[in-house]
Amino acid sequence: MFYLFNILLVPIYYLFFTKQKASTDKGNTTFIKVACVHAILFRVFANPLNYVDTEGYARAFENINTMHFQEALLSIYSGCWICYVTLKVFLEQISSDPMILFSFLSIFTVGGVMWFYKRTSYAYFSTVLLFLTYPMLYYMGFGVVRHHFAIIFILLSLYYIDNYKISIPLAIVAVLM
Repeated sequence: MFYLFNILLVPIYYLFFTKQKASTDKGNTTFIKVACVHAILFRVFANPLNYVDTEGYARAFENINTMHFQEALLSIYSGCWICYVTLKVFLEQISSDPMILFSFLSIFTVGGVMWFYKRTSYAYFSTVLLFLTYPMLYYMGFGVVRHHFAIIFILLSLYYIDNYKISIPLAIVAVLM
């Protein structure tokens, strides 16, 4: 059902915003923003506990919230995900509800992908439609949260590949996820 919803709404967004604006660049920018908000809202309001390993992430989030930062880094949850544990400890300052984690990651991952598409794609419509309807690109991002978070850092690293002072630390953060 969700794919049908996206297949119907994305072309409507595209036609509405690119035909309304005098400048196609402004229309494309508005289209990307509206599609991004659409995708973020769907992901934030979906039940994240229905997906692959989000229940484990929620349990880990709650357990890490009871630990001190040093204890969390040395816990079984850290493994090779040092940046992920750091993110959880940071988000705990805002709220102890695991939904804050899923909301933040939804905004960051979908927003990051759409930002990358806006900067690198010439065919906005087909790129956004492919992203929202192809299961492994968007839908599976609900379950493999850490991996999609790392993908954003890899995309940022690739975008700034000419600047090694930015590119290499971003790639290292992605590996630490």
